Amino acid sequence: MKKGLIYLAVLISIALVDCETIYVPSNYSTIQAAINAANSSDTINVAAGTYNENVVINKSINLIANNSSMPIINASSGVAIKIDRTNAVNITGFNIISQDDIGLYVFQSSKNRISINIITSHSYYGIRVEYSLNNTFYRNTIYGQFKGVYLYGFASYNNFTENNITSLSEGMILYDSCMYNIFTNNRISSSGKGITILWDSSENLFTENYISTVEYGINLGEGSEHNPSVSENNIFITNTIISTGKYGVYIIDQNAYHIFTNNNIIGSKEAFYIQNAYAMFINCFYSGNATINGTSNVTLKGSTGLGHIILYGNSKLVLGDIEYNLENEKLIIGENIWLYHGATLIDLVNPIVNITSSQVCSNKTYELTWSSKDIG
Repeated sequence: MKKGLIYLAVLISIALVDCETIYVPSNYSTIQAAINAANSSDTINVAAGTYNENVVINKSINLIANNSSMPIINASSGVAIKIDRTNAVNITGFNIISQDDIGLYVFQSSKNRISINIITSHSYYGIRVEYSLNNTFYRNTIYGQFKGVYLYGFASYNNFTENNITSLSEGMILYDSCMYNIFTNNRISSSGKGITILWDSSENLFTENYISTVEYGINLGEGSEHNPSVSENNIFITNTIISTGKYGVYIIDQNAYHIFTNNNIIGSKEAFYIQNAYAMFINCFYSGNATINGTSNVTLKGSTGLGHIILYGNSKLVLGDIEYNLENEKLIIGENIWLYHGATLIDLVNPIVNITSSQVCSNKTYELTWSSKDIG
């Protein structure tokens, strides 16, 4: 028994020796020198001050601020911090600035945690995540003049929670096979687009985010002209999506469904614009009109507040569980839904209803009568 206890004590002492805390600038004058000297699982504790350097992290360490001092890492050129092909890095409590490049670059790295930092790029991306999985970004303030957050090249299974993301161009972009990422309770604002999803970036989940932009709140497809690959099955639940200049939701050339449930969608020009695409809107509230163009298939179920809906081309609009005007047992179609050039309206509640542009146009109201038993 004594031998077992002695052996356990030796193991504990070895573990304690292996995990050291290195202090900057007490032990090393620069953060990079401390990282170079550190072993895996060591903690680097950085005191208040400005550190004019480019930091590369290539081992599993904890990089933390001393108390709440928020030291500044200022890169006059190049990337401020790069996590380079390593895992299990923790960065907490820094003001990270790149003057002409990326604020934080995560490259081929996984299971890292980035929390409670201010991350700024004055000319490029606030954060870029590339070929990296299972990273967590929590309660950061992120500014990128070009793009706030850029996920690229199979950046998947990452989690963004309670971040404040700002950009002059695009708040966030998912580009080239970024999948299964989760975005929860983030605040995203941009003078251009809010969230752009392109090139096979699919199965991502957005919940309880507040997105405020001048152009497109959600952009699915615009900018993908040089690659026919489409994204699919991205899900948006309980978000507030606002565009003060154009469209709340803009979907183009996406031949697979994207699902919007319980969102508030506001567009100064239109709540949504859909062209050659599929989309499903369930229990959403809108402020604005809508256009459905080209060869599109759109379902509106339990949705309220939407103004005029205009359908062009060979588009199909499917309605289900909408609020009908049951006065005199008739539904008025055409007052708010305009059909052009072969577009089709299908009513899920009354499957026999299939109204085409020959029956409904912008200057007429088509009245469909039924008995109350027909709609249950």
